[in-house]
Amino acid sequence: MKKQSDYVHLPDLQFIRFCMNQFGINRGIYNTIDSWFYEHGMTNIIERRKKSIIFLAIVFTNFVNKTGN
Repeated sequence: MKKQSDYVHLPDLQFIRFCMNQFGINRGIYNTIDSWFYEHGMTNIIERRKKSIIFLAIVFTNFVNKTGN
């Protein structure tokens, strides 16, 4: 099994599918998060993907803890 940090090197479509499967988001949500990081100065795609995974993991964990799902 790959570590989440290994997924940042996938081609775009596979990375988005990973996020969809892992965190239950759609492509629009992913694109919004990615755009936000880019617009705030993070131009390196690998760094944006790492930050996106961290962000999504925090949000997902908080959601699960609050809802019990």
